[in-house]
Amino acid sequence: MKVLLISLPDPPGIHVFRFHAAGFGSSFVMPNPEHKYEVYPPIYEAYVASILENEGHEVRILDCQSPNIEVEEILKEIEKKNPSLIISRICLPSYYHDLKIMAKIKELFPDIVLIGWGGICKVFPENVLRESQLDIVFRAVELEDILPEFIRAYEKDKIENVLGISLKKNGEISHTANRPFNKNLDAIPVPAYHLLNMKKYVTQESHYIFGGSKEKFIPFFSVSGSRGCSFNCIYCPYPVTYGPWRGRSPEKVVDEIEVLVRKYNIRTIWFHDQTFSMIPKRTIQLCDEIIERRLDIHWATETRIDTLKPKVLKKMKESGCGRLEVGVETGDPILLKTVGKRGLTIEKIVKTAKAIKKERIILETNFLVGLPGETWDSIKTSAELIKKINPDILTAMIVTPYPGSPLYTMAEKNGWLLTKDWSKYTLFEPVFSMPNFTADDMREAHHYLYLQYAINKQKKELLDALFNLNFLALSKILFSNVPKFLRKLPRIIRNKFR
Repeated sequence: MKVLLISLPDPPGIHVFRFHAAGFGSSFVMPNPEHKYEVYPPIYEAYVASILENEGHEVRILDCQSPNIEVEEILKEIEKKNPSLIISRICLPSYYHDLKIMAKIKELFPDIVLIGWGGICKVFPENVLRESQLDIVFRAVELEDILPEFIRAYEKDKIENVLGISLKKNGEISHTANRPFNKNLDAIPVPAYHLLNMKKYVTQESHYIFGGSKEKFIPFFSVSGSRGCSFNCIYCPYPVTYGPWRGRSPEKVVDEIEVLVRKYNIRTIWFHDQTFSMIPKRTIQLCDEIIERRLDIHWATETRIDTLKPKVLKKMKESGCGRLEVGVETGDPILLKTVGKRGLTIEKIVKTAKAIKKERIILETNFLVGLPGETWDSIKTSAELIKKINPDILTAMIVTPYPGSPLYTMAEKNGWLLTKDWSKYTLFEPVFSMPNFTADDMREAHHYLYLQYAINKQKKELLDALFNLNFLALSKILFSNVPKFLRKLPRIIRNKFR
């Protein structure tokens, strides 16, 4: 059977990170379309393509994000390949654009079966089917588990036996029973790299190498070493989409990395894990495997900060870890305990942040604005914590109540939701408002955290320039940054006295 896996193009002027937020996606407005942006490879599609090829199917992956491919080109490719099935991830920020493209495909190729998958398809399958020209949606995101079984059933006209699908037939929508999460991740083969242009996935060197250049872009690729998260924070979409934590064996993970290094000369790896260091012993084993095979890679990942013990950090650094992305969420200990990171304390955060920086690993911290119970006092406490731990990269996001999460249920029950226009669910635009902390407060607080971070960074740069008598750096700070600071001074004063 001919199968086409499409990673759909971005909406005009928007860049969508399709893998972010457990596949619900995040996005930002592109200020300069000519600028080079980091595009992550469609790793789930590459995994399942490998299985399908081994089962004798003719598979094609069309990655329309790198660079952005116009709809007309997609239609030409479909006409040329004439697939029986087309499978595409549907994301929130690009929701209406994704469905519009799929509708155009159905209009011109009515006999092709169109399948959608992703977080929104899992949570609201009926809505997606009614609002689209899709024939089927998968209520499971692990393509390597559900798609091969679906195709085998489709060929026998028995798709009603496949768990985790919802289908539309003659205007009627039906659902099969829910599908359990894939427990045998070691059965996942090496991805079908040959179906992708491996040279076009590039990232900034400074994101993976301590002291690396922001101007230099280097080849990279994603590897999925584990899936899921077992902590169940109320705002987090990871448990919704990926379920509890499950890991692949270190040997299998490093086998995949070795192919990237030896065959494609790719030595920069993004571990597409939600809680990379969930099991410290396994983390050390994985790092040892990388070291023993002398792969000489640079890698980065996301994990929970209180799983990072000094012994684990040292081993991670030795194996090539260049950046760690950790969720701190808030500097307020009450919020941290009640709705943020249960079991995590400010003391643990500060101690582990120091340990990460001591190993010369780039520290990227995620903070959230707008958690239930948020106030301007808690925002200022977050700003103080940011100043104290001094991350190399700060990512501040506005809390987004993702469908299926406890926060979404809470927001809907309390009448906090402002919109169900999914294109606004970007992580950087408020979609709900609370009586004691409104959407306007969220916007202002989001800006405030970045502004305070920038001011603290500039102070440090100024002191370093003075201490080292670096007059070139000093003149740049004074003549470039001071005018910007003065323009923002009224806003700084206003927030200072809230």
